[in-house]
Amino acid sequence: MTVPRPLPAAPVEGTGSPASTKDRLLTAAANLLAEHGYEAVSIRAVTQAAGASVSAAHYHFGSKEALVRETLRSRIQPMNTRRLALLGALEAEGEPSVREIVEAFLRPALELSAGSDEAALTYRRLPASLHFMPLERVRGLYQEIFGEVAKRFLAALERALPGRSHASLPLAFQLGIGAMVHATGGHAESILGIEDPIEGDEMLAALARFVSQGILASCPLLELEGGADGPRRRP
Repeated sequence: MTVPRPLPAAPVEGTGSPASTKDRLLTAAANLLAEHGYEAVSIRAVTQAAGASVSAAHYHFGSKEALVRETLRSRIQPMNTRRLALLGALEAEGEPSVREIVEAFLRPALELSAGSDEAALTYRRLPASLHFMPLERVRGLYQEIFGEVAKRFLAALERALPGRSHASLPLAFQLGIGAMVHATGGHAESILGIEDPIEGDEMLAALARFVSQGILASCPLLELEGGADGPRRRP
């Protein structure tokens, strides 16, 4: 596994210095969301943590929902960009396998959550916080933040699974994401009673093997079945 690349504390597009008011608000919101969940994120709590005014938060974001959306987008977009770049590189070389596609999806999450700095800690906790957000808000956020990536990776997986049923592929993919959140959050080590974090290469290999085999098991081979209308495929 490549050496994790540390991210800046507050990755924001085109907003000047890292210590700008908008950056501080996003960093504070990310920390509150990762540490305490969606309910802990309020305009007042974020401004207090960022040392900014309520009027500044309203100027930059307008509402709590917009602040949370921008916080998640700014943190997760670098990971999604890396995923698409890895998948594109694989596809440029030929037809990638299920295992290779799965690794391209998992690797950025493991890279960005590695280490002990504040950015890595936020990456480890932030995905899990999404599971505790109100469902009516999560649906839209997932589509906005992960829609393109999910579509690209599901299409790649379908091409890598010729002659197999794809009916359960979206569910298998979602279950794989759940395993990734569990692993990157450090829960595996805690439950197993391991004090030191599992090395990146070891975790990536175990997780990629688990997820890819789960996808293969969920997409059974189609068999030709004869009948009055000629051959047809069935699971």
